[in-house]
Amino acid sequence: MGELTQSQVGRRRDAMVSLPFRTAGSRILAGAWLDFAGDRIAPARRDIDPARLVKVLPNIVILQYAEPETIRFRLAGTDFFTTFDREMTGQSYLELIPPDQREATRQRLFTIVRHPCGLLAVLGKEGSERDRDRLESFGLPLRNEAGEIEYTIHHADYLEPVRDIERISMDRIRAINAAWVDIGRGVPGQPAPL
Repeated sequence: MGELTQSQVGRRRDAMVSLPFRTAGSRILAGAWLDFAGDRIAPARRDIDPARLVKVLPNIVILQYAEPETIRFRLAGTDFFTTFDREMTGQSYLELIPPDQREATRQRLFTIVRHPCGLLAVLGKEGSERDRDRLESFGLPLRNEAGEIEYTIHHADYLEPVRDIERISMDRIRAINAAWVDIGRGVPGQPAPL
């Protein structure tokens, strides 16, 4: 028997597919991740089948966590390469975040692996109210070879189609809203920090 009962797996699937996703890619990641996880609280990184995510691979990132505050890119889709004009694998994620946003970002992301849970957020350009300046970020935990939750997989894409992938500069991006996603063990008692 797995970590979750069939009833819990069903409730998790129902809850996740009814999330208020604003991008098709987040919905694709949710469905694939649920299949990869089966009756476990989270799948292993090796369980991820890129063929199931082929339509959204340019917008997929896998991050690796090391205590107390290191978050590194382990895989970054081509949209991230285009945005930063360099290979992101091995680079620090938090160094790309504005200094005044790093602690809240670190707390949000580490909660995904420590609790474990998912995170659905809308990020946007500081001071802008337009959907064209916002993107949806959806992240879920992944296990390492030893079975410990050490990674997260994320889909991030603009709410409106984008021609210029560099439109949002990471040094001006802010979390506009963020909510935990229950993957079978409830959610943290505190809201996701903004």
